[in-house]
Amino acid sequence: LLGDKMFSGTLTVRYKLPYRFYLSGRYDTGDVYGTADQIKFKNLRHAIGLSLAYDSPLGPIEFGYGNAIDNFDRLYFSFGLDF
Repeated sequence: LLGDKMFSGTLTVRYKLPYRFYLSGRYDTGDVYGTADQIKFKNLRHAIGLSLAYDSPLGPIEFGYGNAIDNFDRLYFSFGLDF
């Protein structure tokens, strides 16, 4: 993506499960633009995701899945704290 203007938004809901597990759902929207005039709701990209995390003694271990509205999907794995 090329451009010097960016709009990004995320909404995350996390639910605590038994045994130090967490279930999260998220909605993301945004894009990169060349001019501020292009920033409109109809031009935004939208995506949803779901993840399962475990709060281990060494840091969180998380597996996730995300899907963009244009059928672009990914699997994610994360271990440790984010900086």
